Parts: sequence; C-alpha cells; structure tokens
Amino acid sequence: MSKMNAKHIMMYMLIIVVFVVVLGSLISLFVNNGNADKSINSYQDCVDAGYPIMESYPERCSTPDGKSFTNPDAKVILPS
Repeated sequence: MSKMNAKHIMMYMLIIVVFVVVLGSLISLFVNNGNADKSINSYQDCVDAGYPIMESYPERCSTPDGKSFTNPDAKVILPS
C-alpha cells in the first residue's frame, strides 16, 4: 500500500468518525428534548419524579429541561 493510499484511507475514516459522532449527538438531542416531562408543575411533582433537590434555603428542585421549583413549605426560623 502506498503512502498516498494510506493517507486517503485515514482521511475517509476520520470523516466517517466525525459524521457518526455528529449524527449521534443530533439524535440524542432530539430524543431527549422529545421526552421532557411536561407534567412537572410543582416542587412536589419534581421531588416525586426523583429529580435532585438543591442544598439551598429554601430547597429547590430542578428538572433536566431547566425548570426550577422552590419548596413552598420551607419555614423560616428566626433566632430569638
């Protein structure tokens, strides 16, 4: 195999790898956006769905699509 053929093969392989990565990323993006849970409308819905609760005061729960809900039952305790 000549050096020219080896360079062409490497170039074609690189193009295929880049194409597969881009295609996979686009498919993942569209699949995940289509599955965003639209039924999360409150802090309790977010917690019940198992999404993470932030260690803040008051507590907040956030969904993967960027929605954030604050715990309405958080009580403020003032020092006496």
